[in-house]
Amino acid sequence: MDERAGEVWRRAPSVYEKLDRLAGRPKHEANKDLLALLGITSAAGASDASPSVDEFEYAMHMAVMRRLESEDDTNLDEIADMLDAIASAVVELFERASAPGMPSAETERCSAWWRMLLSMAEDIARLIPVEFLGRLVSDFELSLVSLRAAYLKLATQRLSEFDAQREADAKVAEDTEAAAVAVGGGEVKEKEKDS
Repeated sequence: MDERAGEVWRRAPSVYEKLDRLAGRPKHEANKDLLALLGITSAAGASDASPSVDEFEYAMHMAVMRRLESEDDTNLDEIADMLDAIASAVVELFERASAPGMPSAETERCSAWWRMLLSMAEDIARLIPVEFLGRLVSDFELSLVSLRAAYLKLATQRLSEFDAQREADAKVAEDTEAAAVAVGGGEVKEKEKDS
């Protein structure tokens, strides 16, 4: 990995090494380790030690390019596994962000990881040899079903929170207006007594 890039994306070299170790491992173990790497194993979200989206994307690009340049079938097969693991991590991010009461920053985080995933998938689809494209597409189609479900769950939660906030604001406005009318109505009665 380029030294200057390591200065810009400080965590990218360690992410790159961990991505290399994840390759070729059973899917469940790789997904679990990737979630730990990204700092999304706890409900609290990412820690300061977690790589940013940019750091992860750079490391992932380097891992993919190394495999593409090797022209080894085993290494090329690992690319689809890596993309599948990233998709699973993004699904987990969406699932956690859709919990009630999560801050809007988590939604923004999901958006950044979503864009990174689609960018990676597009780049990989352009560069991977044609004979590996079928597996890549079929695996990614399955991941997209899970991504869609997680996205809809998050959108539904955020919309229900927005609706609840609007209803609460409307209730406060009604109560304020009713109180103003009650106070104003009392003044009218006092004026009538004085007359």
